[in-house]
Amino acid sequence: MNEGLFQSDLAAVIQPRVLLKPESWVSKIEFINHLILFNNVLITVLSEKEGGKTCFATLLQNNLDPQIKLLAITVKAPCNREEIIEDIATQFHLKYDQHTDISSLVAQINERRAHVLLIIDDAQHLPEVFIKEVMLAIKNQENFNFFHLCLISDYSLVAALNSLSASFFNDLVHTIELSSLTESEARTYVLQRAMATHLITKPLSDAQLKQFYQLTKGNVAKINSSLESFVFNCANKVQGNIRELFRKSAVPVGGAVLAGAACLFLSNAYYQEPATNVTTALASPQAEIIEVQPEALSSTIASWQDSVTRQLVEHNLAEKQNLDIINKGLSREAIAIADKAVIHAKANISSHLLAKAQSISGKGTASKAEKLYTIQLVASPDKVDMQRYIKNNKLLYTSAKLHHYTENKVVWYVLTMGEYNNMTDAQQSIERLPPSLMKLNPWVRPISSLG
Repeated sequence: MNEGLFQSDLAAVIQPRVLLKPESWVSKIEFINHLILFNNVLITVLSEKEGGKTCFATLLQNNLDPQIKLLAITVKAPCNREEIIEDIATQFHLKYDQHTDISSLVAQINERRAHVLLIIDDAQHLPEVFIKEVMLAIKNQENFNFFHLCLISDYSLVAALNSLSASFFNDLVHTIELSSLTESEARTYVLQRAMATHLITKPLSDAQLKQFYQLTKGNVAKINSSLESFVFNCANKVQGNIRELFRKSAVPVGGAVLAGAACLFLSNAYYQEPATNVTTALASPQAEIIEVQPEALSSTIASWQDSVTRQLVEHNLAEKQNLDIINKGLSREAIAIADKAVIHAKANISSHLLAKAQSISGKGTASKAEKLYTIQLVASPDKVDMQRYIKNNKLLYTSAKLHHYTENKVVWYVLTMGEYNNMTDAQQSIERLPPSLMKLNPWVRPISSLG
């Protein structure tokens, strides 16, 4: 298993391998745990090539219920049926000889009454005869269903499963498809993968990450196949912008340099005239100024003290008269009307702000109601069994709710308890459940996923 969300082997030498945990994938793994403990179905996980199958298989192994024993194998073409059967018998310490088939191994596992999960990666290489043999063994378990199989494959396996389900094994196969990453999860994964494979030396900008997410829509297969070309195009675009900027600025800068050189040359030529002419031209205005100065002393303008005194007194009297006119012209009624206008304006502004705040809080409450979580206790496609189970348990009869939704043309009935604003409160409530309900291995899921 060399694909998926694992970083490359080259990056593992520099830093540890990082395994992402998308929230949608964790919820699917919780659902698989529930299927193993309470149902008898063949589980298939489908994804595109390099679409995260390896990551999901590792997450599934790390988050299995403790009471489930695990065996994970990877098959390659051509697949040898006898080697797979021998490997299963060896890992689970079962009796094996040349006549042993998969049905005899399943019978031995059911005698031990311990849940066993076999995960087969790259299951598209399995022969159709072997898949049919395993499905027949699972179907014959009936109530003693302790052997479980999870096939992880690309979409090439769908044709074989559809043909078998239509002919012999109706409602025996439960298919799970890996969903896309959210924008924040995709941002983290892209930066880690690009830095690990040395595609970039510094993080991508927010605009580039947003553009790449809009291009891939969070699809892991598209991210893995398009990341290298996207980074290469971004680097070429930056270099092209630098060259274009240099080309556009070269002509104006060169012209400015030439103009400056020409100005410098002309200024030097202008200031090389004889110094005698300059001295003569400057001397004549000085002579005229000296002759005019005696006439300026015979002015009849009053002294500066008299002028300042008259200007100061007239200015104060005019200011006082204006103030008196304003004070006499305003009546108490006019002042009262002005105050009332100010008060009404403030009241209108405050009421507008209050209405806006209420509308914002209303929107926040509506969006908050959509993010509720509940505790799932039991799920089954048989509604009669679920209703009988509720009547036999008094705790569930008063406080539990029965939901139903359709998945892959199968109606599932889900028994839940409580509604919580966040996942943390719901998980804490699980710890306070009675021991009789804790045996059901309850888990948390969003209410919006129940239809």
